Amino acid sequence: MFKTLDFRISSAVLECIHTLENAGFEAWLVGGCVRDMLRGVRPADFDQCSSAPPETVMGLFRRAFPTGLRHGTITVVLGKTRQSKIPRSTSGKA
Repeated sequence: MFKTLDFRISSAVLECIHTLENAGFEAWLVGGCVRDMLRGVRPADFDQCSSAPPETVMGLFRRAFPTGLRHGTITVVLGKTRQSKIPRSTSGKA
């Protein structure tokens, strides 16, 4: 029997996703939040992956900081919520 999952994704997370999509990019939830939701556990945070280049992400959000620029990781702060943005690999490698 399948379990019904009822998770609320915060408005800050949805705002980030919508901002990226409205700018013409794709965005996905990735990592531990997906694992946790599949296990029926409420995620502690919501990492995201986007087709937007890091420089573009930093231009779209007022409070965006390069926290792992070598790998393209940007942290966006909306209110009290911190979210990591990781660029999608275009090399075909994980």
